[in-house]
Amino acid sequence: MPVPMYDVGFGTDGVAGASCAGGTSDCLGLELAIADATPVHDEVLIKVTRKINRILEETREKGRRKNLNLELINVGGQALLAWTSPAKLGPEARRAADIAEINRILCVHPRRSHEQESKAQSSD
Repeated sequence: MPVPMYDVGFGTDGVAGASCAGGTSDCLGLELAIADATPVHDEVLIKVTRKINRILEETREKGRRKNLNLELINVGGQALLAWTSPAKLGPEARRAADIAEINRILCVHPRRSHEQESKAQSSD
């Protein structure tokens, strides 16, 4: 099982937190890479990437006001948008030991199949 590049746990106040300081390596910061058009990353994906990056930048500004970073973190085969702290979790924090515990702390839902996702979207 992959080792997370961030630190997740509960503080003494019982509130879940995530930090990109103190993990196995720093988080990348959330911005999608832009590349020239190729068969793998064509004009459609370039356009979508630019739109997503604009949305992410608007969202990132909201977190900066609270001294939080917007990150995309790996939660075991899925990615989760998360507010992370630039500071390490304190020594008294109860840290997650593995991806399964990270998923419990962050209340991550199991991945849905495409069929389940389609049904959920049609009922919204």
